[in-house]
Amino acid sequence: MNKKIEDGITKTAYFSMEIGFNEKIPSYSGGLGILAGDTLKAAADLEIPMVGVSVLYRHGFFRQRIDDSGNQIEEEDFWRVEDYMTKRDETVEVVIEGRKIKVGVWEYILKGVSGYEVPLYFLDTEYLVNDEFDRYISHHLYPKNKDIFFNQEIVLGLAGVEILEKIGYSSFNNYHLNETHASIAVLSLKEKIGTKDTKSKVCFTTHTPLKGGHERYSKDYLKKKLESKYFEQIPNELFDTDGDLNMALLCLENSKYANGVAEKHRVVSREMYPSHDIDGVTNGVHTNTWASQHISQLFDEYIPNWSHSGLNLHRAVQIPADKIIEAHKKAKQTLINEINSEFESSSISFDSDIFTVGFARRAATYKRHNLIFTDLRRLEKIAKEVGKIQFVFAGKAHPSDEGGKKIIKEIFELNNITSENIKVVYMPNYSMSLSKLLISGVDVWLNNPVAPLEASGTSGMKASLNGVPNFSILDGWWLEGHIENVTGWSIGQGCAEGEACSENDLESLYSKLENNILPKFYNDKPGWAYIQKHAIAINSSYFNTHRMIMEYVTEAYIR
Repeated sequence: MNKKIEDGITKTAYFSMEIGFNEKIPSYSGGLGILAGDTLKAAADLEIPMVGVSVLYRHGFFRQRIDDSGNQIEEEDFWRVEDYMTKRDETVEVVIEGRKIKVGVWEYILKGVSGYEVPLYFLDTEYLVNDEFDRYISHHLYPKNKDIFFNQEIVLGLAGVEILEKIGYSSFNNYHLNETHASIAVLSLKEKIGTKDTKSKVCFTTHTPLKGGHERYSKDYLKKKLESKYFEQIPNELFDTDGDLNMALLCLENSKYANGVAEKHRVVSREMYPSHDIDGVTNGVHTNTWASQHISQLFDEYIPNWSHSGLNLHRAVQIPADKIIEAHKKAKQTLINEINSEFESSSISFDSDIFTVGFARRAATYKRHNLIFTDLRRLEKIAKEVGKIQFVFAGKAHPSDEGGKKIIKEIFELNNITSENIKVVYMPNYSMSLSKLLISGVDVWLNNPVAPLEASGTSGMKASLNGVPNFSILDGWWLEGHIENVTGWSIGQGCAEGEACSENDLESLYSKLENNILPKFYNDKPGWAYIQKHAIAINSSYFNTHRMIMEYVTEAYIR
């Protein structure tokens, strides 16, 4: 056991269904898991006593392959747990639908910049004594089978609390629940220490701007799945008239502190749940993880303490413009080499001198990956008259999301109909390593979901860290980070969801690309470097997990 954690004044157990912290360990599917990993890394850097708790997934989420027709193919992402983690001896038992399930635990130690340790614990049901169906709990992240998924939530919440006691932690000041996937921990705590003490210890972070995005389970289903001592901890008044429980309400009713993940998301969350006080802590990214090798070397030279605190990045304004330009040039060439290697058997070839747009996130219809291709004739005219454009896309569609898969296929097929002035690729199997190449190697980071459906967004923060300006909808974090022609550019003026909003977004996208962005990139290198430097100095000095975790400490943990 980590003695530093046990002796810490404010000890926090951070529960998350996914924690992305190592590119070789497929323990995440996207932004939620990466944020969890970045949060715990920042705690290690700042020597904040925390532990992380999640579920082990021996088959990961899935490896994405895109076939010659542009179809997403899902493949197993099996990895050897023993190569990266240490199996501990402690085990606990949970009961689901009357079945006893043995749960073990694997440990991984995150080390901060000064060597401080934050342990991560991954819960495992792969024991022969367990039913085969229950062993599936430790197979895939976000399985298609919803019954297995809820069993994972039960294991995370119940076994997570129990295993920490078994390991030897006497108590925690805080149980931080990262989204409703960890909500069952509330029931475990209430059964152990009572409702009042539970409420004095639980912190809850919500990441969705849609009430329908939170899990809902019927009373009959919960009664069937849970032991009676846990089911009885759910007050009858939390069930709606249809007999369903919104798991966000379970968390909100039993939390001393709750927050959304951006200022706008705080407002949206309060509208969703007007009876609850929901704060806003805007997300950040872990600077040491997401700064490219080339930009890191530049920071080491001009901002010596940047790795200990991302707040020091405000000093990036003093870095000479030619140094920023050179560092990005190297990062871009690395990306271009990777793209050309991936598509060497095709006719596609990218050029490092051509303006390159990056777009990478989960493939879902509301994220509008293909918005910029709506008026392809206009885009072709811009590319011909102002400057050529290269687009690189990436992102997985959930295996059950046919709409997301259709988007991937449509983008994949674009090269068959675009001229030599526009090139488009869709990189397969979006991962931490590919993300790092993209956010540091493109020239602009594009983000255009339907507003107000972007709770926060963190990929754009990673781009800013590497001196890559954002071109984004005024939603989520960009409402706070956007300064026109200084940190990047807005798409539209910000509006509610609807067709008029989409029309305004499209006109803004094309006009700014034609009249502002492409001319500056091709004809004003000093002006472009100015924006690169200020993206780092203004955005990255604030939108980092060092700042974020300190907000959690002062606003939530020491309450």
